[in-house]
Amino acid sequence: MVGEGMGLDHVSFTSAVSACGHEMNLELVKQIHGLTIKSGYGSHVSVCNVLISTYSKYEVTEDAKLVLLCMNDRNVVSWTTMISIDEEVYPNDVTFVGLIHAISIRKLVEEGEMIHGLITMYAKFESMHDSIKVFEQLNCREIISWNALISGYAQNGLCQDAL
Repeated sequence: MVGEGMGLDHVSFTSAVSACGHEMNLELVKQIHGLTIKSGYGSHVSVCNVLISTYSKYEVTEDAKLVLLCMNDRNVVSWTTMISIDEEVYPNDVTFVGLIHAISIRKLVEEGEMIHGLITMYAKFESMHDSIKVFEQLNCREIISWNALISGYAQNGLCQDAL
């Protein structure tokens, strides 16, 4: 493309990096990464997301972290990819409070159902304290969330609390 005088854009770069990732050619990925920076696409969210994902496939986590740090805008793909590859990055209470708040104000039903699953998961891990924390952060407590909490109490032998 470049040899024919055609300009490269974020779609060209994401496609090229992705193809190199499938071909297991890390050296070429690094070369394309350098070209994205020279071409002004080194901080573009789509380009960076595919770079982070590709570097993670090669287990080059330091390069993936550097890409994340160079990004002007990070989205859910950026953060999810980093969390999934970095054993030092864990969601904490603030992460979950922010998640619950975002789901509540945007009325995201499917995502809200995942929160109910979080209440259930903590209960199964015998961590009712964390289940209660998630439950208390909900702006709208519906039958599903109440059932998840009550079931958690029962599963953990806290029958009095369940009532």
